[in-house]
Amino acid sequence: MSRSWLLTGLNGSNPLAFLAALGMLRTATLMWPNSRCRMAWKRSAGNWRPAFTVEAEDDADLVAALAKELEREPEHQAFAFSNNLTVELAEFRDQAIKAQATATYSDRRFADFMAAFGSEVIKSTNNPKIIADTSLRTMSGSGHQDFLGTMRQLAQDTKPEHLRKALLEPWLYDDPVEKHTMRWDPRDDVRRALRWSEPSGDPGRKIQGSVWGANRLAVEGIALLPTVPVGNRLETTGFIRRKDIGMFWTWPIWECEVSVDVVRSLLAFKELREELPDRRRLGAMGVKEIYRCERITQGRFRNFTMGIPV
Repeated sequence: MSRSWLLTGLNGSNPLAFLAALGMLRTATLMWPNSRCRMAWKRSAGNWRPAFTVEAEDDADLVAALAKELEREPEHQAFAFSNNLTVELAEFRDQAIKAQATATYSDRRFADFMAAFGSEVIKSTNNPKIIADTSLRTMSGSGHQDFLGTMRQLAQDTKPEHLRKALLEPWLYDDPVEKHTMRWDPRDDVRRALRWSEPSGDPGRKIQGSVWGANRLAVEGIALLPTVPVGNRLETTGFIRRKDIGMFWTWPIWECEVSVDVVRSLLAFKELREELPDRRRLGAMGVKEIYRCERITQGRFRNFTMGIPV
């Protein structure tokens, strides 16, 4: 039986929370392919929160079903072929062919991840031997922080309690951050000048600072943001680089309940890439808010700012 949930833990202006909401919808759709999994956004406590209609009886049933589906993936090929996306073109092509061969009408998750990670037809501008990759990549091995390695760690360690906390409660950041963050939360932008301890050696990182459940679901969410070759560049859905200014990601907030396929279309609206999106036109299509954040680079890592309305 389908029931509706308002996930009060997720704030639509936070890039990590938005990705987690996408991951929740994608995972629920894979779990219940024959039911009507839908997602909308509703105003609650001053923020936009995702509202889901899925086939579960209560909170415990919902979290248990999500955890069971996600537990299938710790050794998923999409996370296992490398620690990072610094992959040579031929190697990535071989993995993409494997993903294509295993894709079915009802389950194409490996192929979706490969399309989100990058493309073997566009070379990195920094190293022509390796692929150009997604604008959502935040790390590539420096400081022992691995992009795909962290995905594997989260898939292995995230339990039902972590999912429940992330979805249904205010975030307390009481999960250890070390090797368990994708750096999509603005709080991951840790500046040395503003901290008492050296961040890399801070013992507090072993105790708190992350929301494992949100990071785990957000990993699933990036599969809805594929990369696309455009001329000699690789672009990521929703991202736009403004010359001499920076890289920005824009996403919509909608009020009508829609399926994962409709969400894919919403995320790819070309109007979202405009400097000033046409709110009247987007509003006529059900979009009630538009958030934009900046991807920033600090030293060896990338981070994201909080989304602000545009």
